[in-house]
Amino acid sequence: MPILRDEVAGQLMALALPGGPLNSESFRLPGIDARGGASFDRARCREQLVEDFLDRELVALRTGMAAVIMAGPPGAGKSAVLQQSYPAGEWRMIDADIVKDLILVGEMSAGTFDRQLDINLPDGHPVMPRELAGLVHRESVIVADLIRRHCLAEGENIVIEGTLGWAPQGPRLLSELAAAGYERVDIVDVDVPQTVALERAASRWWSGRQAAIDGGDPLGGRFTPPAAINDKYGPARESLCLANARAALEEPIAGLFDEIRLTVHRDGRTETVTKRRLST
Repeated sequence: MPILRDEVAGQLMALALPGGPLNSESFRLPGIDARGGASFDRARCREQLVEDFLDRELVALRTGMAAVIMAGPPGAGKSAVLQQSYPAGEWRMIDADIVKDLILVGEMSAGTFDRQLDINLPDGHPVMPRELAGLVHRESVIVADLIRRHCLAEGENIVIEGTLGWAPQGPRLLSELAAAGYERVDIVDVDVPQTVALERAASRWWSGRQAAIDGGDPLGGRFTPPAAINDKYGPARESLCLANARAALEEPIAGLFDEIRLTVHRDGRTETVTKRRLST
């Protein structure tokens, strides 16, 4: 089974090379021009995606002005930590992967991905929708940003799901939260060794693909190229995501919150550092 899995993964990566049908640089969604600008129709589509996302969960508390920023590489196990610590219904989960699903389903209905979904892979089955996630990544980030701005304006308790793999992202999110009047921020990092992250991500994708073949969720598993995980690690044992989470805690803007806390889940242990604003 691992051999076949590797063959299918290898073909997906080959299809994503420059000029290939799964290459994100050579593919544009309808209504997006070469410079990334959006047409009126695309702007309306984004508005509808925001509405559809918000309609999925009608309950989100507006007390405490609290936010959670998730960090950690793909495959680290962030979803399990979220389910244990931040119950659904009490927090608005802003997950770009859910946004990707909404985009994929809509564009599939419009026939945008007919060419890609007709390609057969070495296991004898075609490319599946979530294996096209890279083609809608940029659009999902834009829509997730719009959702976050709406939730901040409403003062909802939110969980910002992501990796924090980009160093400037932490300070940018803290600036947005401070400007919106948020009082408490939890930065939660889930860290695993690079080899573990790679295997978990591959196993999760393959399980989803097999389930779809067997009649389960037709969107299949979400394929994460190994390079997208390797980019989250440097020479140190820990991930760059954790380094960025720690750096965010030390940002001057972190001092504007009544309480900001960094919780790290790693090696079966949990470490927490809390900073509180001194009353004046």
